[in-house]
Amino acid sequence: MKTKLRSWFLRLFLIIILAFLLWWVVRNAPRAEIWAAFRELQLWEIAVLMAANTMLYVLVTIRWWLIVRADARHIPYLPLLGVRVSVFGVSYFTYGPQVGEEPLQVLFLQRKYGLTYTRATASVLMDKSLEFLIDFMLLPLGLSAVFRAGVLTESNSSFS
Repeated sequence: MKTKLRSWFLRLFLIIILAFLLWWVVRNAPRAEIWAAFRELQLWEIAVLMAANTMLYVLVTIRWWLIVRADARHIPYLPLLGVRVSVFGVSYFTYGPQVGEEPLQVLFLQRKYGLTYTRATASVLMDKSLEFLIDFMLLPLGLSAVFRAGVLTESNSSFS
């Protein structure tokens, strides 16, 4: 009984914190500028953006799921997708270089599926290592696109 009451208070506390964060974001967001940007978009452009974001979450979660399944075949995909979307919100609200999601991913794997701390941490570290590898492989492509487009030419540089 005592643990249920403590669990209930913890959940209520988390809900209050999340509600406060949502209020803070909405209060500080430049709503007029956001609305102006949305008004310039066509319906099909919004649909493409939403589809691209959905596909990104699906693919990133598949990568993590394959890593986790190498050790624990009993873990289904859809709960991991929910965790991935949820922890993105945590990293979005943290100050600094958007960190904070990794410990929650480890905690989820430990509590929900009984993975050891070492195995859960290893799966998240492997996933992040692959993410960094992909980022660094795409970096030269982005840099070449910037130089080809002439973004950093001397005539339109704001550093001179």
